Amino acid sequence: MESFLLGQIREEYRGNLVAIVTKGDDEDYKAFVYPFCSEELVYLTDVGSVDRPVVRNYVGVSKKAGKLVAKCVNYLNAGDISLKSIDLEIVTPHFLGSPLTHTE
Repeated sequence: MESFLLGQIREEYRGNLVAIVTKGDDEDYKAFVYPFCSEELVYLTDVGSVDRPVVRNYVGVSKKAGKLVAKCVNYLNAGDISLKSIDLEIVTPHFLGSPLTHTE
């Protein structure tokens, strides 16, 4: 799992939401966007992560960024999804490939 937090998000995409990308057993990805500390987000990152592990966390994103993540994940076939390209769009380039992250 990679997490990108608040100041690591590009300024134009900052907000008060969390975008999560999960991966199922059958290699399918799903994106979810919730307000920080919502019950849905807590469930998804707790019990829900047993069946659908979280592979990306974007904490502190705007509604626009959340829609972008959802569009890039929920409307594409699993083989067409590039998490790295989503990272490049949402995250400040300085933080990609840093020792704190491991980009696919």
